[in-house]
Amino acid sequence: MAKIHVHNGRPDLVLRQALQLGRIVSATIMNLDHQAAEVREARRTPPGTTPILPVPADPGAAPSDRAATAPRVPLGIVAVAAGDGLAEALAAFGIADERLHVSIVQGGQAENPSAGEILAAIAASPGEEVVVLPNNPNVKLAAGQAAEMADRPVRVVPTRNAAEGIAALLEVDPGAGASGNAELMLEAGRAIQTLLVTEAVRDAVVSGRKVRRGQTMALDPDDGLLAADDDHGRAVLAGIAALEPGFSLVTLWYGDGADLADAERLARLVQDAWPAVEEVEVRHGGQPHYRYLVSVE
Repeated sequence: MAKIHVHNGRPDLVLRQALQLGRIVSATIMNLDHQAAEVREARRTPPGTTPILPVPADPGAAPSDRAATAPRVPLGIVAVAAGDGLAEALAAFGIADERLHVSIVQGGQAENPSAGEILAAIAASPGEEVVVLPNNPNVKLAAGQAAEMADRPVRVVPTRNAAEGIAALLEVDPGAGASGNAELMLEAGRAIQTLLVTEAVRDAVVSGRKVRRGQTMALDPDDGLLAADDDHGRAVLAGIAALEPGFSLVTLWYGDGADLADAERLARLVQDAWPAVEEVEVRHGGQPHYRYLVSVE
């Protein structure tokens, strides 16, 4: 398998050539001219005005109203989130601490926000300094580009999913600024173990193992295959079993393809398989493409 990145004015011809050489597992086409236009527009935003963000840090206020009235704070967080439940969990940190402001940029797997969207969120933040949590490996590059063009100190903490982002925010010290927080936040995010649960859309070989279309896959944060099974419950249990032992808390964020009843049933299976676990928490994430985002700590 090869992952290829191409810049070309005719992506249709690139895909045609690729199809002559092998099978395309997935393809993403992004219009860089459109992204550049967004960046230029963000740079032209007059001081004192704020682009409207998809999700406000305070659910009770309109985004434009909050941005216009929010006082300057020591630290702003720009977090990328896919799913309303995960977005609310991340935004809650800004409500709990008046020294911290959290802005949410909507996006995730197959819906990556552009550098211009992230830059607009940085510009809208009342934080003197800003930390960006991409919460997806595919967003890291765009976040870095936005940080380089920002009008204030910005650090990117390369969290790989929203669970890592939440763990990172638990360790944040608003008074320490972006640079003072970046390393500790990254350590906190990587201290937890996570896996993503999704369905195979075609027969494939993942991490050297054959997976059939329709099977449930448990993937590590870097898309390595931990487990695959025809039954999603067994796949999740096998995925958790592949993690380092000794954890006491399991959180099941349910999203696309799951509901509360399904998540509670899975929680009972997890508790039965690991009776020493102190708590199995069920939370609504609402993330698309992934049935579950699971974190253990």
